[in-house]
Amino acid sequence: MQVFILLRRMFVQMSRNKLMLTIQLAHHIISGLSLGLCFYRIGNDASQILANFKFFIAIMVFYCYTYIMSPILLFPFEIELIKREYFNRWYSLKAYYTALTLSNIPIIVLFSVIFNVIIYIVTNQPLDARRFFYFNVICILTSLTSYGFGITIGSIFKPTAGACVGSTIGMYLILMCIHDMGYGDSVSTPVKVLLLTTFPRHSLAGV
Repeated sequence: MQVFILLRRMFVQMSRNKLMLTIQLAHHIISGLSLGLCFYRIGNDASQILANFKFFIAIMVFYCYTYIMSPILLFPFEIELIKREYFNRWYSLKAYYTALTLSNIPIIVLFSVIFNVIIYIVTNQPLDARRFFYFNVICILTSLTSYGFGITIGSIFKPTAGACVGSTIGMYLILMCIHDMGYGDSVSTPVKVLLLTTFPRHSLAGV
């Protein structure tokens, strides 16, 4: 019951915060156009394999940094309100974080699909419905995972420190995403373990 009440409250808050939604929408559209123009019409060109690989890495960079940094910068401002309401026993933390996650899923999915449609068309990727569907699924899962990292960091650190920590983690994830690609069995076991825990690498392999 707590989850549904909190979920309803959060949807009302989001619907009233039109400025934030507009900024997020503009960010995804502008980023999609910019990234698409950087890799204009490379999708169906067999001579542009390396450019396509760079394009997919750029997508991972976008999703990692966008959805890690957003909650890091915004969530700490809600902490004081959460503390007050939680200590007054209005709801449990489990209910709050469940509602927070569920309330953001529709926005993340919608904006991710908008971004993906733009870059997919502008870069002239193969127009296959199944391929586009899986591309969207992988990107959405990447954004949701990144959002989880952002919420975790935002819950622990203040915005300034969180921005530094988030940027560092994002950089590590992207570097490990492409580290030792093409070396196969020559990669040491400890590095393989690190690579297995790096979700953008799996996303990159998927797209």
